[in-house]
Amino acid sequence: MRFRLLALDIDGTTLDPDGEITDSARKAVGEALRSGLRVVLCTGRRYRSALPIARNLGLPGPVVIHNGALVKDTTRGRTLEATYLAAEVQVEIRAALRAHGPPLVYVDGWPDEDVLTEPHGSVHPHQADTVDHYGAHCRFVPDLERSPHLAQAIGLAAIQQGHRVLYREDHALIEELADANLDGTRKAHLAELASVPLLIVDDLGMRKLPATAAEDLLEVIMRRYERASTLLTSNRPVDDWGRLLGDTAAVTAMLDRLLHHAHLLKCGPRSWRTRQPGVAAAKAGS
Repeated sequence: MRFRLLALDIDGTTLDPDGEITDSARKAVGEALRSGLRVVLCTGRRYRSALPIARNLGLPGPVVIHNGALVKDTTRGRTLEATYLAAEVQVEIRAALRAHGPPLVYVDGWPDEDVLTEPHGSVHPHQADTVDHYGAHCRFVPDLERSPHLAQAIGLAAIQQGHRVLYREDHALIEELADANLDGTRKAHLAELASVPLLIVDDLGMRKLPATAAEDLLEVIMRRYERASTLLTSNRPVDDWGRLLGDTAAVTAMLDRLLHHAHLLKCGPRSWRTRQPGVAAAKAGS
């Protein structure tokens, strides 16, 4: 029998006790690749910490992370497969972990925040080290049991019902399309964006976007129009989108398709966070 795939652990197998790739592991991986074997890293690590190792070894991917919960490619960070815990199990686990402080919840949010936690209470030393080390990639929410991120909650509900969901903040979506242009995979990437049952584009207008953003978003919406569900969130009124994206004609065409069968939900004007206990008092005392 000829083997076609080598599934390789990271910690204790590929890395030495100091966290460095061993010479023997590097040599073995090189020989496996030259023989035609597909080498895939399988680990309990997050994508953020597994990706540099895969690239250092010259592995084309994908990588299996979070003990098998996620499978992601190593070029653009696309999620190829995902298995999430049932909502009721998540609640039980968080309740058990609270004895040691606010839980750290790992989410599929790369390249942005991929850890959710709460900003208060005593924490376990390991949790404190993690937050200190990965602080730039942590999102602090007032209450993990009542997370205010509505779009993410809708996406999670869709996943729990068996649907595939792709979540991207607007700048990440545009950056991925730009990368696909550079490596000649734009057509395949757009086909993937068109086929996922629910695409969530979050925080439109929160960051300055390149001049091609309006045309890129229009192409994505056109491909998905009347074929799949798309959810966009923004804190900017729709009337501002043309000026925001710098292309009124493209935005008009995009909104024409986007709003045709849309459900509009307006939140605010007050932020959900400012309604949480203690926030108003903190602002008054500042």
